[in-house]
Amino acid sequence: MLNLIARRYDQNAIYTWVSSLLVAVNPYCELGLYTPEVLGRYQTVGGDRPPPHVFGVAAAAFRGLLSGSSQCALVTGESGAGKTETCRRLLQYLAHGGGSGGSGGSGGGMAHAEVTKLHEGLARSNCVLEAFGNAVTTMNDNSSRFGKFVLLRFVTGSLVSVSVRTYLLEKTRVPCHAPGERNFHIFYSLLGGISSHEARELFGRDRAAPIDFRYAAEEGAAAAEGAGGAGGAGGAGGAAASSHAAPAALDEVSMALDAIGCGKHERWHVWRCLAAVLQLGDIVLTGGDSAQVSPGSEAALAQASSLLGVPVDRLRDAFLTRCIHVAGEFILTPATPEAAAASRDGLAKALYARLFTHLVSRINSSLGRSACGAGGKGGERFFGILDIFGFEIFGRNSLEQLLINYTNEQLQVGPCGLRRAWRPCVAGMREPASLCAASAAAHRTSAHRTSAHRTSAHRTSAHR
Repeated sequence: MLNLIARRYDQNAIYTWVSSLLVAVNPYCELGLYTPEVLGRYQTVGGDRPPPHVFGVAAAAFRGLLSGSSQCALVTGESGAGKTETCRRLLQYLAHGGGSGGSGGSGGGMAHAEVTKLHEGLARSNCVLEAFGNAVTTMNDNSSRFGKFVLLRFVTGSLVSVSVRTYLLEKTRVPCHAPGERNFHIFYSLLGGISSHEARELFGRDRAAPIDFRYAAEEGAAAAEGAGGAGGAGGAGGAAASSHAAPAALDEVSMALDAIGCGKHERWHVWRCLAAVLQLGDIVLTGGDSAQVSPGSEAALAQASSLLGVPVDRLRDAFLTRCIHVAGEFILTPATPEAAAASRDGLAKALYARLFTHLVSRINSSLGRSACGAGGKGGERFFGILDIFGFEIFGRNSLEQLLINYTNEQLQVGPCGLRRAWRPCVAGMREPASLCAASAAAHRTSAHRTSAHRTSAHRTSAHR
């Protein structure tokens, strides 16, 4: 099978059917596979069967929707295998098919203007999720650092609403990422897109660059705590950063935020929150048994407190003291530099995670607003897309990464395992319209693990 996939890949045929699974190998280049003409070929019923394609999976699932069965698709594989792009193309086909009315019935459907607005909002929401939830890793320049489940609601074949549920945001990436990696895309979009006036408002200086901030410099928090504050990450990280693909421009992100309901005033508060996170990372904490803010970090502390709207002393005390509840009383004790740094990083992670959750809520509000008055539930069907994290092994792995890798291990046990996992979720489907975006290396590893699993099961049976 691997030899067949490799031969097809050499011929720019990146998709291969394996039973009901579609294997995709990332070409890392544009092959013209997703044009309107290609999409149209998979909407035609009858005639010669078109070659393997993600649109083929979407078309089969959409026909299942029209026949009365809700559907789901699983997108899984190693980091860099192309899961984010695959999910985007699935949504492209379903939005196009749902916008054309499916069965052609008008009952329960929406006006053409509403459908168009919903499709545009779906595209814009994807831009927001990638800007705030994706980052550069050693394996992928646009790696999704969160999982998501996208639920599309159809009535008589027409798409009427979309909801997004996210989980396991890798918030530990905010204060700490490995050498050669970067923080979330939005930080670099912000630093590269603000005017000098906005830079003075947010950072107290005319210009701001990633290398100026410990959290944004490429080797970020991997630098030692006392290695020099804002510039501690050094010039190597900043120089290497230029080799990565540029994140979405700030203007593009602003338009996407506007499309999901974040006006100019709210967007400015989003920028303030992001700037506050960056300023928190530049607060260097020193001392012996009790922590102190280093003199060179007072400006960062003052700027962070101003952006967050809290008094400087309150923010300082939150880092430098610990509150212990003993026998019904609260006792304040000095914090060590390590504990103070953990409090600082914890605040940065919590701020970013709350901001991400708020934006997902905004997305759901904008994409679900058309659900009201969409007709009865007699013809209502759902299509769910699970876009799971990519399997990765870092030098230092967080709890989130452990859970991500464990989930991938369970999902990549082979087609039979996938069918068993899906059977309770997809009522009335003989063959689930499943999708697996994975590299050949991932399948080689998966085959090895499946073989090991079978051997282990045989030994257990023999032991019994």
